[in-house]
Amino acid sequence: MAHMQLKTVRDRTHKPRFTQAGLDLIEDIKNVSPFPVVLLGSAGCGKTQVMHEVIKQSGRDAEYVGCHPGLDIIDVVGGYQAVADDEGRPTMSWSDGPLTRAAREGSFLLMDEITRLNQQHIGRIMGVTDETRILTLTEKSGEKIKVHKDFQLLATANPPSSGYNVVNLDEALKSRMMIYKFISEPLCDEKSALEDILGGDATYAQAFLNWANDMRNEPVTYVSTRDLMYLAKLVGRGFDAVDAIRINLRDKIQADFQSVVMTSATAHFES
Repeated sequence: MAHMQLKTVRDRTHKPRFTQAGLDLIEDIKNVSPFPVVLLGSAGCGKTQVMHEVIKQSGRDAEYVGCHPGLDIIDVVGGYQAVADDEGRPTMSWSDGPLTRAAREGSFLLMDEITRLNQQHIGRIMGVTDETRILTLTEKSGEKIKVHKDFQLLATANPPSSGYNVVNLDEALKSRMMIYKFISEPLCDEKSALEDILGGDATYAQAFLNWANDMRNEPVTYVSTRDLMYLAKLVGRGFDAVDAIRINLRDKIQADFQSVVMTSATAHFES
């Protein structure tokens, strides 16, 4: 049987495309500014893309923090660092971290995977998100910063108890969120995005969607929007879809279900 063929183009550009739910969510987030927002959902469903679109449409600057359990406080609020003076002698100088810069300047602060953040940072975040909006720099003699009126915390999170290395979001922090929303469906218009990447090939894009829908019948074989886009980009680089699935996705799936993934791929992409 022959694999589906596509004229290969190494990298096709495509713009973000959102479902109506995604567009509505973008407007909701803009309308609650400067109050904090957190979106929870499985990896690759479009949470971060929505946040980036909010930032883009605002035309304002943003600071970014990728959260993980080993994140040091200096990486978030800042700290003293050794720098050379004009004569080359070492001296200690304070350097703001992304949270402090955003609080001073009125930027967005986007914290990806906030449920992987350790408890050390939670108190600082609560200080800038409650009604007082004060950031206290205990590392800098207790300096207190009145948070800029335009500062907004945007956060994404993977849900606990879903196979991710995360913890429950602190209840006190959760209560400060103006939007706290669980995303259960893709926020990206997958068909349009796939057609963009695949050069307008609607047949190939639909085959990807049909295969993904089969995989989504079981949580253990769920294919995210990110997965689909990566696979389409591999096809654009000359791989056929079955090989793309084999090298990118198969081994991410629980071993007992890998044959199911590949059997379905063969059925959808060979003719």
